[in-house]
Amino acid sequence: MDPTYENKRRGLEASYWLFRARRELLVALISQSGGSPDSKVLDAGCGGGLLISLLRKNGFKDIFGIDLSQMMVGLCRERGIMNISRQDCMETTFEDELFDVIIAADVLEHIEDDSGALREWKRILKRDGRLIITVPAFKSLWSSHDEICHHHRRYSKSAMIHLLRTGGFAVDSISFWNFTLFFPVYLMRVLQRWFPGDKKEQGDQLYELKPVINNALLQLLRLENRLLSIINFPIGISIYAVARKIKV
Repeated sequence: MDPTYENKRRGLEASYWLFRARRELLVALISQSGGSPDSKVLDAGCGGGLLISLLRKNGFKDIFGIDLSQMMVGLCRERGIMNISRQDCMETTFEDELFDVIIAADVLEHIEDDSGALREWKRILKRDGRLIITVPAFKSLWSSHDEICHHHRRYSKSAMIHLLRTGGFAVDSISFWNFTLFFPVYLMRVLQRWFPGDKKEQGDQLYELKPVINNALLQLLRLENRLLSIINFPIGISIYAVARKIKV
């Protein structure tokens, strides 16, 4: 990840509408998939530890986090989160079949060998353990933001299902997310391709918003989170999946 973007994200991740709504979605998915406060949970690519803090507020006690960024590991410790270590998701130091749940929120797209990451997560998951992931969707939405974030790809739903199944997981649920904003974002990407402008001016799409706008977008995604308990969205800016480790 670009260091300038990492610093920018560090300053916004606590309040930014997208990150808050995604953390709330992930907590709900853990509970819906059978996770309990006694589950041993790994946040793979934990960033500044705000998801871990939210899980603690929801009663989860046994949570670990790993991140490749020393800055983020240090930030977690500043926040009083100590079960944190600087590790590569591709080759962790954890013993086999240790965790009940692994969360990887917008992590796979940063890893060149995503199949290799799944093999490692499967190794450290207990039998029937759950893997909960989010990834950016649709190659057509690729932009300078992906490049600054050092993404290797964006995913289709079918590609994600294939990746999980060939990796030894059963897909319990999968859906697009951030459905409402898909159309304006898609239109913006089309216009950027038609009228590219100065590439030097292109950057990430992480903007500090006025509180009223930030809150409105947060409430919009919270509504989507509630609807996801009864429907799957046909399109969206992201994909989430809940997968279960199976014996192969």
